[in-house]
Amino acid sequence: MELGRVPVILSDSWVPPAGPLWSRFSLSIPEESIDDIPAFIEAHLHRAEEMGKLARTEWEQWFSPERCMVVAASAIEDILLSRPPGYCEDISRIFLNAVSRTVKIRSRA
Repeated sequence: MELGRVPVILSDSWVPPAGPLWSRFSLSIPEESIDDIPAFIEAHLHRAEEMGKLARTEWEQWFSPERCMVVAASAIEDILLSRPPGYCEDISRIFLNAVSRTVKIRSRA
């Protein structure tokens, strides 16, 4: 993705990381179709440049060094805020304070 290439996912049970719109820029192939990979890729070559650009864009938004800490912290924050009041309150408060400081520091850089 970082290189602007189309991910080819050979799996029957792969669970994609939340965030990116995987179906727009990746190819998924069932494991039983392993012998068909060359033909499958060939059939999608006309979309390779467009999908590669989308892969790079999604990588920048979700996985680049500048974004991955913010994305991870946001996901953890969502989990903590969805818990009942008082659930791990000390840990939640410490984490949320640390995240807010980290995000402020990173945004100044």
